[in-house]
Amino acid sequence: MKKLKKILLAMILLAVVLGLAAVIVAVAYLDRIVKAGIETVAPKITQTAVTLDGVSISMLSGSVGLNDDGAAKVKKDLGGLFGK
Repeated sequence: MKKLKKILLAMILLAVVLGLAAVIVAVAYLDRIVKAGIETVAPKITQTAVTLDGVSISMLSGSVGLNDDGAAKVKKDLGGLFGK
């Protein structure tokens, strides 16, 4: 019975560690994920070419910025995780 509890505890701990690692990786690559998503989906919706020079997302400050290859730059303040 003690061995079963140890195995169960180890499995739960492994699941928590893997989940935390997945969140960290997703946050670290969020800019690239969003950029790829916009460049993949937006052309299908708008029937035009859509390219971005870069995307900047800050979860702590709550800001999102979209930069295209031209002069346009869009930035939106969303309030941040901890509010204002």
